[in-house]
This record gives sequence, C-alpha cells and structure tokens, in this order.
Amino acid sequence: MSNYEHQASLSGKDNYIYKGTWLQLGRPLTWSGTIAPVLAGSILAAGDGAFRVDIMLALLTATLLIQISANMLNDYFDFKGGQDRERWREATGKGKEGPAHSRIPIVVSILLTVSVAIGLSLAFSVGWWVIIVGTAGITAAIFYSAGSRSLASLGFGECTAFLFLGVATTLLGYAVQTGSINYAAAATAVIFGLLISMMILTNNVRDIKKDEQHRRTIAVRLGKKRVTRTLSILAVLPYIVLLWMAISNAATPFILLALPAVFLAFKLPRAFGHGGTREKEIAVMKQAALHHWSFGFLFITGLLVGIVVH
Repeated sequence: MSNYEHQASLSGKDNYIYKGTWLQLGRPLTWSGTIAPVLAGSILAAGDGAFRVDIMLALLTATLLIQISANMLNDYFDFKGGQDRERWREATGKGKEGPAHSRIPIVVSILLTVSVAIGLSLAFSVGWWVIIVGTAGITAAIFYSAGSRSLASLGFGECTAFLFLGVATTLLGYAVQTGSINYAAAATAVIFGLLISMMILTNNVRDIKKDEQHRRTIAVRLGKKRVTRTLSILAVLPYIVLLWMAISNAATPFILLALPAVFLAFKLPRAFGHGGTREKEIAVMKQAALHHWSFGFLFITGLLVGIVVH
C-alpha cells in the first residue's frame, strides 16, 4: 500500500482534501451521458403518444444521481490506488477547502439512497422491472472503480458505459413511458451507447501512461496506435446508425440535424495521431464531452421538430 493510500484510508481523519468542489467531483461535463439518452428515449415515446413529464424527471434524476456517484467513486478509488495525486492536497487543519476524501463514500451513499427511493416510486408506477434495471445500474456504478479487479481495471469500462450510460438509459426513457421497446428506441440506444463508449475510450487513450501500472484498460491492452484506429472507427459508427434510422424511416428525418457533430467526432482520434501534442491529449476529454453534448442537443432537437411538423 502506498503512503498516499495508507493515509487516505485512516479511519476518522480527513487527511486529504480535493482541490476542487463537490460539483467538480461529480464531473458535470460528462452528464450528457445520462441526460441526452433519457431525454431522447422520452421524446421518442412522446412521438408515439405516451409521455408524462413527472416520470421523465424522476427517471432523469435517479439515473443522474447514479452517474454522479460513479464519477465520485472513480476519483475516490483512483486516489486510494495511487493515481491522480495532483488533484488532492494534505489537510493542514487550517483553511480547509474542498471535499474530504474520506467523506466521498458518505455522500455517495446518500445520493444512491435518494436514487433508490425514486426508483421504487417509479416501480410502483410503471412496473417491478425498473428495480432490476436500477439495481444492475447501481452495481455497475460501484464496481466500475471499486476493488483491485474493478470493471475499469479489467478493460470493461467502455462496455459498461455502453450498456448502462447508453443502452439502458435510452431504453428506460422510452419504456417507462410506453411499457415497451420499439425499433427506433433500440437504434437510438445503440447510438448513445457508441457515443459514451467513445468518450470513455478517449479518456483511456489519453491516460495510457498513467494507467499502465494500475489497470489493464482496452487502451493499455491495444497500445496507442491500434486503439487510436479503434477510436477512429468508433467515431463514425453512430453516424452510420443515424443515417440508417433516417433512411429506413425508423425515426423522423430531422434527426439528421445531428450530422454536423461528426466534425467534432473526427477531432478526437486526431489528437492522438501524428503531430498530436500532449497539450491536445490533455484537452481532448473536454472535446469528447462537447461532442456528446452537441450530438445529443441536435438529435433531440430533430426529434422535437419531427413531432411538431408531424
């Protein structure tokens, strides 16, 4: 156990303080990973004549709390494992600012408790299956980072995000409104699964050197050159599905409003390609988040325009 890990784990003492705020620990730039798919699924349901705003807001709140919890636990366990030490400072007892490392599990427990309470209320309204999906989501959020063999350390980070921050959230957005799943919702779920996987992979490519001694991510396993090619392929796939949805009339053609976001997608692998600098690699995560937000906003706008025009 490293000295940092030992001191951070001392019971009853706030030995290390995060240099930022609780809001920053929640990583708001990544929240589109929950917000966009839930809204997209809900609006698809509205287009099919089934929509309750209270159910949408309840689902959005519950899923967002789970994602925030996962983000906080990621920083918590990274520090315990000896990573990202620059984000923390030793508490001196004078002028303490920022969240204490030892308090993160407490805050996360509160957030997850609220999420569970909301999930139970949804289950009474729409069906018991919500409990199963919610339990799986919370389990994934915890074990994404927890333990010496966490999902992220074993290279399942992208797959976990695909399932729970893409597919599950989109399908939940649709299913809690309609009680079913259709072709358009499934295709949309795949799109958002690919988008969030791209964001996670971008982060892991950037952190290859940092992760080599701590976890075996896909980026570490494949190496920078091959994984950058994988990222290039992943950048195109959501737009292929998008075009296919429009051409096959699975959804309104106005979803093609999201196409311009592809130019942001192409910037991600370029940051790691020939001529890329470390500065570009450090900044690329913000670009990945911007791409997700942009695609989500344009896609949802297209769905809404389709409803209005129809």
